[in-house]
Amino acid sequence: ADVNANANVAGGGINMAQRVMDCGDAGHILMSKTVADVLLQLSQWSPYLTDLGECTVKHGVKIHLYSLATAELGNPEKPKKLGAAAPRKANRKLSLAAAAVLMVAAASGGMLWFGGSKAPRDERSIAVLPFVDMSPEKDQEYLSDGIAEELRDALAKLPGLRVTGPFSSSELKGKIEDLGLIGKKLNVAAILQGSVRKQGSRARVAVQLIKAEDGSLLWSETFERDMNDILAVEQEIAREVTGALKLTLLVGKAAIPIAKSTNVEAHNFYLQGRYFLARDTEEDHVRAASYFKQAINKDPGYAPTWVGLADVRIAQAGAGEIDGAEGYQQAREAAEKALSLDAQLAEAHSAMAEIKMLHDWDWNGAEESYRRALALNAGDASVLRGAGSLARILGRLDDSIQLYRRAIEIEPVGGHKNLGLALLYAGRQEEAKAAFEKALEIKPQTPSPHAMLARLHLAQSHPREALGEAEKMHDDVWRPYGLALAYHALGRKRESDAALKTLIEFPKRAAWLVAEVYAFRGETDLAFEWLERAYADRDAGLAEMKMDPLLEKLRGTPRYQMLFQKMRLPL
Repeated sequence: ADVNANANVAGGGINMAQRVMDCGDAGHILMSKTVADVLLQLSQWSPYLTDLGECTVKHGVKIHLYSLATAELGNPEKPKKLGAAAPRKANRKLSLAAAAVLMVAAASGGMLWFGGSKAPRDERSIAVLPFVDMSPEKDQEYLSDGIAEELRDALAKLPGLRVTGPFSSSELKGKIEDLGLIGKKLNVAAILQGSVRKQGSRARVAVQLIKAEDGSLLWSETFERDMNDILAVEQEIAREVTGALKLTLLVGKAAIPIAKSTNVEAHNFYLQGRYFLARDTEEDHVRAASYFKQAINKDPGYAPTWVGLADVRIAQAGAGEIDGAEGYQQAREAAEKALSLDAQLAEAHSAMAEIKMLHDWDWNGAEESYRRALALNAGDASVLRGAGSLARILGRLDDSIQLYRRAIEIEPVGGHKNLGLALLYAGRQEEAKAAFEKALEIKPQTPSPHAMLARLHLAQSHPREALGEAEKMHDDVWRPYGLALAYHALGRKRESDAALKTLIEFPKRAAWLVAEVYAFRGETDLAFEWLERAYADRDAGLAEMKMDPLLEKLRGTPRYQMLFQKMRLPL
């Protein structure tokens, strides 16, 4: 807001919007390549986008443009600044003013697609819900989850088909919801659901493909097989489902390959490892690692199992459950083994990127690995989130926000906390607040969004609201962290000191969080002491130092610049 309390907008997005508009003629809907790269991933938009190449604007600046035009709107002709082109007839119903609004929205961050209005439902989209364990002992949940995950992975490889991520679908586990509501929540046209019932050596897998709009049954089948045939069953189900979807993009294409271990025991151990890793507790991490190791013993040539082991070691090292250096080294060895077995495995490149980003602080290497992972599987929401985090760390906040939003489009109920953090760094506080609140709506027991909301309230000079958020947390790390910040802002030094003491005494690594608190409190020497501890510990949080607003009082000091250089962060 300006001095008269009127809302105004400024910054790089608006500058880009003006440059894009300067290139257009009447009726054009133009956008920058950054926005177009997002829409090109979406089948309902990509057919209407045309690459126009570069346009030279004020001060000799060149921008890469795309045009959007359909039979009903837009201008299919090249802008005069780019040279003449053969005209195409089009019934343009947009006024110049309407076109200008669209250009501003597209150029300044894709507000038409990512804003408050809901995107149109993509008819080539499907959600694979967690399969229900119907076994008498209810001890086959890992198998039912595993089958659903393998089908989801297989379907995700189909060009033109959008498949919601596993996190989105798993949020609905155990909940009885109207399928139409599920379809609306996940913004998909079809829903695949099923159940697994195992008795002895026989397994019965029932599958239904549902039209989300009205709940009508499109296709159903039941497969009864020996457990020795369970891998073939997964492939058979995937083939049947794609046939039922009647996707024109599949005409003349081969059936979906599902590259799995031929060893049934190894495959079952792998499924159990993924199941416990997803539960994301310290005890479950130990169990997951055990299952991945057993799978490797049964079939050391099965690359995804090595990725699973890398992922669990990254999780353990990042949470301070095992020694950081040792954990990341084991993760690296496992990821390298996976890549040696299958260099085309996107999740292996993603795991390597995470190691380079969180432990090595090899920013160029991490970017190259994420680029490779996205080239192999651009629809993997976890890879998009990882790439978004790297962009946030490096200060490319517009890129980070767009990557997170692309991930949320694929996986609608995941990644809102990450998006909120990027928006907070960008100073877009109300948008950040909405993202954090969405994260809490999805997972109310998760403490970190409360901590981020507390930081947001502090940025808005609302310390009492920050204290309220901190008091809602019951986590051993995030609660004292939030309390120490909020109490300081309220001038309650004794309480802030007590909370900080609790954080310092936490047995797992929290050096970065302690440094943030000291920096916020203006205790510069102690802040740098703990930053150096974080550096010695290879604390992953230290990667945030370029953009973290809590370090504002340290910026510009020689000690900060020296540490910045040691981190090899770009200016």
